[in-house]
Amino acid sequence: MINDLMRKIINKIEEYDKIALFRHVFPDPDSYGAQNALKNIIETTYPNKRVILLGEHSKNLEYIGKMDQSEKLDKDTLAIILDVANAPRVDNQEFNNCGYIIKIDHHKPFDAPFEDLTWVDTEYSSCSEMILDFYLANSDRLKIEYNGRKALYTGIIGDTGRFAYVDNPTELFKKLPTITFDLQTKDIYANLYRRKEEELKFLGFIY
Repeated sequence: MINDLMRKIINKIEEYDKIALFRHVFPDPDSYGAQNALKNIIETTYPNKRVILLGEHSKNLEYIGKMDQSEKLDKDTLAIILDVANAPRVDNQEFNNCGYIIKIDHHKPFDAPFEDLTWVDTEYSSCSEMILDFYLANSDRLKIEYNGRKALYTGIIGDTGRFAYVDNPTELFKKLPTITFDLQTKDIYANLYRRKEEELKFLGFIY
């Protein structure tokens, strides 16, 4: 079933020349990681497609990647919503004007579906892990570059608290070498735990 679902997603990606990737408001490393990684996969596999990342840009997360300028979308655009449970939390509502909407998420939905095609699985540790599985299950067709793999790893460690929130990370650990084999992770962790001066002063006051 999951393979059929992934094939449907790939078929839709191949059908559209323009693809917009969305995520939730108040972004975190997972939402940014999933967005940037999927963009890298699509652009590397299909160089002639135009892929845009929508949502307000976060200065704190630009080490993962940058958002694109917002623009008007229409029925000729495929929308892929990442790491969002319900429509009001999508950062940038232009997805409503798109010709087809796909949702990929690891949160339990609590509203009626707003998308045309749904891949929701709460067993995943992060949306980035879902994109990793999407790539691995179709690695004979899909390609990914260094920045895409780096975005995936950043999203995964961000949502799992460096694997502290995963009850049994065995299966996840088996998959990670496929994207981490040449990653320079020191800067990832440095950026992940960077704090603004105001935050440090506040933490110092509390403790």
